[in-house]
Amino acid sequence: MSAPQYLDLPIDYESLTKVGSMMGSGGMIVMDEKTCMVDIARFFLSFTQDESCGKCTPCRLGTQRMLETLTRITQGQGREGDIELLLEMGKGIKDASLCGLGQTCPNPVLSTIAHFRSEYEAHIGGNIVRPEPAKPWSSPPAKTPARFAATLSAMPRSSRRAVMKRLCPSSA
Repeated sequence: MSAPQYLDLPIDYESLTKVGSMMGSGGMIVMDEKTCMVDIARFFLSFTQDESCGKCTPCRLGTQRMLETLTRITQGQGREGDIELLLEMGKGIKDASLCGLGQTCPNPVLSTIAHFRSEYEAHIGGNIVRPEPAKPWSSPPAKTPARFAATLSAMPRSSRRAVMKRLCPSSA
């Protein structure tokens, strides 16, 4: 949701649903124009792929293939047709997965392609220029969402689940 028409969008379930977004757990991630959307899609897909229970093939293998494709793209090894492949796999995973995780895990990839396709094309065409990192927040680094997400994703799965149970006891 990068277009100026979304800047005044109310943050409620109905408004977000109308533009193809969702509330999720009620958290919000704010990024500036320097954030690479292809990297962000890869980060979130990596997390959900790791969380997959593996019971259904579309989620287990489909997210793995999507992650491999995104990794190639972010490493400058993307190929023509990768964007269409990601779209096809993402839609197939959403339609065929058995649980809510599998049905929503392709969303970051699908929405970043929909709103930031030019970034994917730049990666694949070898025209990506990595922006300077954003300036650090004034709050302590350990309390920033990015630092928390990075710390959480570096933990073993069992530790992550324990942390999430403590933070969100109702979802346990």
